[in-house]
Amino acid sequence: MASLHITPPHDGLFTDSDELDIFPTPPYSSSASDSERTIQTAPVTPHNEASESEEEPSPCTHFLYRSDYLEINLGRKLWGLSLSAYGFTDIVDGTVKLRKECTHVVRLTATLEGKVKVTAVSRGVVDEMTSLTTVYETIDIPILDTSRGPYYLTEQLYYFAIPLPNRIQGGTLPLPPSYAAWNPGVSCEVSYTLKIDAYRKGLLRRHEEKIVPLLYLPKTWPSRPPFHGNITHGGDTIKTIHLIPSFPSDAVRRKTVNVPTVELSLPAASTMTSGFHIPLKLVINCSEAPALSALLYQHVDLKVVKRTRAWVKGDRFAGGRDIILGSAVALETDTFQEGRVICRYELKVGELGKEQSWRVEGAIDVSYVVKISIRPPYSSTNLPSYSHVEVLTVATEPWGTYERELRQFGASAPAVGLNNAGRELRPTHSMDW
Repeated sequence: MASLHITPPHDGLFTDSDELDIFPTPPYSSSASDSERTIQTAPVTPHNEASESEEEPSPCTHFLYRSDYLEINLGRKLWGLSLSAYGFTDIVDGTVKLRKECTHVVRLTATLEGKVKVTAVSRGVVDEMTSLTTVYETIDIPILDTSRGPYYLTEQLYYFAIPLPNRIQGGTLPLPPSYAAWNPGVSCEVSYTLKIDAYRKGLLRRHEEKIVPLLYLPKTWPSRPPFHGNITHGGDTIKTIHLIPSFPSDAVRRKTVNVPTVELSLPAASTMTSGFHIPLKLVINCSEAPALSALLYQHVDLKVVKRTRAWVKGDRFAGGRDIILGSAVALETDTFQEGRVICRYELKVGELGKEQSWRVEGAIDVSYVVKISIRPPYSSTNLPSYSHVEVLTVATEPWGTYERELRQFGASAPAVGLNNAGRELRPTHSMDW
């Protein structure tokens, strides 16, 4: 991300005093004008310092989950989602209230659980299934007042907080986001739940529990700044790939005509931000037969593809799907040198904040590739074709925004754009399952 440079004023140029004369300071008032809105009239009060004068939480404004015995409050609805959502390094916190009927409770626990499930179906019957646990954490919710006996009081708020881990339980891979995809023959799901257990004393008093679904939508960031500059003269920041020609098995190769050479140049950094425009340069050279370069250039197909792969039992491939996120746009074409075509493209990596590379070993892999294909017309059976696949790692956020977000909020907000990830895998938007 480019830094902000402030240039001091010079003699005879526009100065700060001139700016004050032209743009006077606007009047300030404690009340909002007709074109303004008041966002926050009072400082945010933590749960444990909330006053009794606050309005009663309602299902319209809070994530409230009630049963005959328990009431769980996971806080305000901030992100316009149907479930309570959490981001990277976030904390699942809230309150539990025992209703009047839930008496003689001697232990109260909160459990955070994450699971990955891949199911393979054959002829309507489950063939094989893989189920993995990504996180499992249980905490005891303490009694606030032990002077009244060993039981938890009814109609009393009890607070809990469970930090979300960064890695999969027992592994090194990052914790995957909430995800759901389905298709005839295979389904994939990454789910997170919060379970509250109330253990009651007495033979006639049963154990009470309430399970609440959650959304984990972690943001990710590139480890290096994005490419800025000229794709033609990028030096070490540019990677050039020589595409290998491929001839049909029955093609007649003429030794008197040189085979066209094709080179693709793109940024060397393999991690891109979702929504970033990748600059590309394609060079087709055939000095012996200039017409071939012009012919092949007209049949270039450059696109970015999202690949989803699923396995069951760790090693059996259950299914996969490729989704085209976008095709390259030609910006400039240079044909001044005979037999040599240079074309510069721009390729957008999906929409901002909606794409992310992630995987769970032996279960699900979501990846992205830049795919180039050059195929001559069907009538030109003796000409070679070219293809190449370059793997990308896609992050949801721009480089350098992680530290800024931590300084401002102390944690990372959810990547709300990932909530639509499962919808993209419907058959009407897919190919090659």
